[in-house]
Amino acid sequence: MSKMRKIGILTLQYALNYGGQLQCYALKEVLRQRGYDAVIIDRIPDAHGKKYVLKRAFAHPLTQKEFAGMRCHELRPMSKPVCSSEGLARLLRNYDACIVGSDQVWRKAVFSVNGDYFFQHLEMPSLKKIAYAASIGVSEWEYDSGETEAISKALSSFKAVSVREQDGVNLLRDHCGIHAQWVLDPTILADSAIYTPLIKKSKMDGSGKLVTYILDWTEEKKQIVQDFQHKIGKSRIDINPVVRQHQSLLNRVLHTGVTTYDWVKLISTADFVITDSFHGTAFSIIFNKQFYTIGNPERGMARFISILSLFGLQDRLIIQPISLNYEDIDYSSVNKKISHEREKSMRFLINSLV
Repeated sequence: MSKMRKIGILTLQYALNYGGQLQCYALKEVLRQRGYDAVIIDRIPDAHGKKYVLKRAFAHPLTQKEFAGMRCHELRPMSKPVCSSEGLARLLRNYDACIVGSDQVWRKAVFSVNGDYFFQHLEMPSLKKIAYAASIGVSEWEYDSGETEAISKALSSFKAVSVREQDGVNLLRDHCGIHAQWVLDPTILADSAIYTPLIKKSKMDGSGKLVTYILDWTEEKKQIVQDFQHKIGKSRIDINPVVRQHQSLLNRVLHTGVTTYDWVKLISTADFVITDSFHGTAFSIIFNKQFYTIGNPERGMARFISILSLFGLQDRLIIQPISLNYEDIDYSSVNKKISHEREKSMRFLINSLV
């Protein structure tokens, strides 16, 4: 069986968050390790405009240094910038297939690329259209009747559709009449060995420490973390999300926070992790960490319930403020489930490309 020459990956490749970069990197690596010529499609959101390309090239390496290393060295190869649906269609004429996903590419509230994550404007029968671990992100359908009709029509031209959450399977079935398969996020699909080169690029170390990655701190979350830290008697490292829009230009240039390399290293070496992030949870599982996930309804609970229930780790999800107990996770059974789900997800991905 001959393999395809070129496959595009259409995702949130320029998101200012660690998980967004890592899921893109993981899917690209999985495909390239299997002999495919995988290229990340550089689709620029419509609202950014063409001037954004220049701003990104000259300003962002100085003002977004936390993510610059991954962009320059790991998220490659990448296509030329595409600023419109027409530009995307022209670019994909040279591709055999294009994969949409992963991350919240199908969540209405994220941002718009004029329906391109559903290929609504792409009339190209020869191109294999595939969704891998695309996320709707929430358990309620956000699209109106007109949008739903357009999405249903577009998805009917896909060769294969898979989603990252069980709720996504139900939503696409009930609202679009589309059969979707539930698959692993690319970060878990990939063998953890692909993160070793990233870890080697960081000098940070979480050994012997409680590492937290909290996207939305509240007084309740602070109390949970402080109480648990006191209970286990470990020092703590807080990885705080990168928030740039409220910082001065000088501060952004002079200050470098935790890079994506550091983020992976800290979680991989931590003794214990507490997070309210989907990918914080995913990487805790990947590296067999003892962890708790604090539910984050504002960012969508479906993602947390899905990943934790898949591996029998529902008891690691905290929804109400409670005092945490130090109970070790038995990863022998979890890793068997990961292996089984990897086989299923990889089979879906490779079969969809045939």
